Amino acid sequence: ARLLALLFLVLAFSQPFIRPPEKLSQSTAITFYLDNSLSMSANIKDKTRALTAGTAFIREIINTFPVDTRYRLVTNDFAPYSNTYKTKNEIEELLASIRLSPVSRTVREIKDRMATGTYATGQVFWISDFQKSTAGLQPATPVDSSTQWM
Repeated sequence: ARLLALLFLVLAFSQPFIRPPEKLSQSTAITFYLDNSLSMSANIKDKTRALTAGTAFIREIINTFPVDTRYRLVTNDFAPYSNTYKTKNEIEELLASIRLSPVSRTVREIKDRMATGTYATGQVFWISDFQKSTAGLQPATPVDSSTQWM
């Protein structure tokens, strides 16, 4: 009886926390589309390439999410690494290896790629220069980031 009392006393002061089962599998899924076409080599403010600014912006976004968030990076190359979600460290390593690509994709191709299978859920961030040749005509009203395209 004394050992049980001591055990409960230790448990009371250690404040154990058990997550409810519905919270265990609800990590956030984020998908990034980073346009790495040759047009992203253009300099923007402070003589920084658009691709460099895009990767820096993704890093800023990644730092705002919790640790258990999973990320998916899609580029114009449709590389195999874009088929799975990655941790923060893995996605940062991928960002360091992104290079300009001669491949150019349309908005429809990218949306189709990101909407396949289990990848249709979660938040999506598009980082691009949205050229008219690939993005098509721009909408007359600004696009609200909370609206869903798919």
